[in-house]
Amino acid sequence: MDKYMKLKDIPKGQRWEHFWTYYKVQTIIGAFVVLLVAMLVKGVVFKEKVDIYLTVASSEYASDAVSAELSRVLQQYGEDFDGNGDLSVYVDQITMSTESYTVDPEMVMAAQTRLIAQFQDKNQIIFLMDQDIYDYLNYDEEGEDTAIFADLADTVGGSVTPLLGEETDKLYLKDIPAYQENELLQQLPQEMFFVMRREQDVNPKGDEEIAEIYQRSVKMMENLASGTVSELAASAQEA
Repeated sequence: MDKYMKLKDIPKGQRWEHFWTYYKVQTIIGAFVVLLVAMLVKGVVFKEKVDIYLTVASSEYASDAVSAELSRVLQQYGEDFDGNGDLSVYVDQITMSTESYTVDPEMVMAAQTRLIAQFQDKNQIIFLMDQDIYDYLNYDEEGEDTAIFADLADTVGGSVTPLLGEETDKLYLKDIPAYQENELLQQLPQEMFFVMRREQDVNPKGDEEIAEIYQRSVKMMENLASGTVSELAASAQEA
């Protein structure tokens, strides 16, 4: 059937097949855009107070239980910057195969769009990812390293530095006390690692609010590496 046939000329039993054949990609992209806009509106109107955001990006899916446990554990290492007596860590998960021929290409496109969108959000500073996602983001088409992630020895320093290998933009899960002591978190591959966006990319204009958000992430990374729980978490444990 021709793509531009009038609806009345298409047999009734074949109309959906005709639509899906010629407009599948547009429909999926349109639905994703609507969902993204709805999420943004919800985030503005019904915004929950979140202290730290983390994006988990990998080629393998992590269960909801693991994501919830990761959020719970990270809450112990962040600081209550807004002083409301509560620390909230939001974990967003993006599962994306970098080998597009193995899965539905439209699904890969949607995941790529979500992943790239994280880099437009000033709150999205810390990522937990695997090597496939890192290579996808960090290397251009010629295979050149674009160095989009921060050198953690310079940005965080302190307790993080002794845990870093030759690639100082990566803090591996296997080297973090919280991972070593938690069987549920160990469902995440130990080869995954934390990275941070560079401050000059997150805050090119030197905005004070964004600078404070960035320092929250720096402090949590430092506490996470040293195994130092925050004052808020320590108080809750003593209660």
